[in-house]
Amino acid sequence: MILSRDIPKTAQKNVLRGGLDADTCSLERYQPWPIKFYTNVSTNCIFLKSTCNEEGQVIYDKGNRNTDATCRCDYTRGYDFLVKSLNPCFCVPSKEDCSCYLKTCPKSNDKLSPDYKCLHDEENITVYECKPIIYKRVSTAVNQSKTENISTRQSISNKVYFIDEPPSNIYLIEGQTVELKYKLLINRSPSVFLKNDKFLPEMKNIEKAVDGLSKILKITNVTSNDVGGYCLKVADYKSRLTTLYIKPMFTLKIYTHHCTEGNKIELTCSVYTYNIEVKWYKENNELHECKNISITSNGNHRTLIIVETTATDYFVKAKNVEMEMSLTVKGNFIDSVWQHTRFRTVMTNVF
Repeated sequence: MILSRDIPKTAQKNVLRGGLDADTCSLERYQPWPIKFYTNVSTNCIFLKSTCNEEGQVIYDKGNRNTDATCRCDYTRGYDFLVKSLNPCFCVPSKEDCSCYLKTCPKSNDKLSPDYKCLHDEENITVYECKPIIYKRVSTAVNQSKTENISTRQSISNKVYFIDEPPSNIYLIEGQTVELKYKLLINRSPSVFLKNDKFLPEMKNIEKAVDGLSKILKITNVTSNDVGGYCLKVADYKSRLTTLYIKPMFTLKIYTHHCTEGNKIELTCSVYTYNIEVKWYKENNELHECKNISITSNGNHRTLIIVETTATDYFVKAKNVEMEMSLTVKGNFIDSVWQHTRFRTVMTNVF
């Protein structure tokens, strides 16, 4: 038998308070009219409100004890409804599909309006069919608390979220290639690469690329000039700082040598590890052992011995790192002049 007292009013639930009584629905639940609540069902209101926490969704209205919450897509982050909702400004999850997707505008600097239309930066439209997203922030002070309304552009939802970033420290050997990849949650704001807090332009060995939501900085054949702190700045937000540390390929360099033409000379350099292949060159032609040339290796040291020196260009190569050497050759005759020869050391890259 169900008494009339067993059936509470709309948006109320039965509670035991000595005897049967009715209370309002909790904030996270609702019970629409004309559904009636019976004591043999539950002590909670029947329906759980929608949370609007799927990708790109935000709450449009929290609803009340009789109605479900309504959702909208966060246009400030570039999201629009995947399926056109019954109301252009919001949708009801319990009645329709409220899925959101990242909308791509014709121009990269376009932004979505509250009505989900692409607008140029220079367009200044103040009247929209749908209301702008407003976030509330609560701040407290001594004996005082207040609530401020701030626009989405100033709110936390407008921050750039870096999903993936390079590590804080990267250690390299001169001549290697490094790729710094930054994956963003959204790719709708202008971005620049910075080195030591200064704009980094593209150069011969520096390339910039975009791969979906990722921004990529590629530095090839790194040198000591590439040492420093790198980051990606998107709008007013910076990624984590990544510092590049670069060890030299040659730990012992060859300085200026003087000799007389036709005499023997010995040139020695050192590389950072014993298993690096080093090649010697004369006028861009690789040198090989012969009657006049001897090439030796001892641990990290590499030596070129020229039995009879001539005035020409020599250089040494280790991986793809090249080192120049300066050699001054003096002629045998009294009236001859000093001849200046430049040597280069190059390393063929085996990284």
